[in-house]
Amino acid sequence: MTVLRIHDLVEGRYVLAVDLHHLLDLLGTRALHSMWEVDPVDDELMIAGEEAADELEEIAAWKGRVSGVLLSRLAHAVHQVIWGEFRGLEEQSAQTWVIIRAIDSTCYEVETEDVSILTLVRETFKDVREASQ
Repeated sequence: MTVLRIHDLVEGRYVLAVDLHHLLDLLGTRALHSMWEVDPVDDELMIAGEEAADELEEIAAWKGRVSGVLLSRLAHAVHQVIWGEFRGLEEQSAQTWVIIRAIDSTCYEVETEDVSILTLVRETFKDVREASQ
């Protein structure tokens, strides 16, 4: 799978301009109709926010799957996802079609084999780099 790193910053500041909800919105109905697994990255899941952040952290601890609709609602309700891995699974086959990683507020990674998603990410964001494997 190809891994793209998004490093877009808010203009004039050293603050990441992308968060989980932006990527879920970009992926559209496919993301909403998928099941998602939520896991820590390097044993860390950090989310800034209140009730929704606690709910995402509980989901990660539970190691279950959540609907794309629920993940999107929670992602829109938090202030920032600092660390975390979110695996999108096809509804019917449960095959992973995309992995989104928040990496310490420095970048987001999007990993997929879907060329249309890779193209969409490259066209949507300004500072996109292919990760070396």
